[in-house]
Amino acid sequence: MKAPRFEYFDPRTLDEALVLLGERAADAKLLAGGQSLMPLLNFRRARRAEDVLKGERPTERAIDRAAAVGDEVDPPSDLHADAEYRRHLAMVLTRRGLRAAAERTAAGR
Repeated sequence: MKAPRFEYFDPRTLDEALVLLGERAADAKLLAGGQSLMPLLNFRRARRAEDVLKGERPTERAIDRAAAVGDEVDPPSDLHADAEYRRHLAMVLTRRGLRAAAERTAAGR
């Protein structure tokens, strides 16, 4: 199964990513990182997080529910970190990113 055609952006900073998210929030997709790019784009979307956020205001509760993507990612264990730690990190970083996006949106930036 391959992902449908999409427009890909490569922001280099959190600010760039948040600007893009603000401009395209209606059709934005969340990707669960920690894998190589092609499998990520083909299979690793955080669909449950997307579903939680669709049509919702970015409240702390919605963000916490969306950030619970740890069971949606299947990162490898290696000498740098084990899979359990990487799943936890995915949840923490998703929560931080969503909070930052919500704060920027609320501030009108």
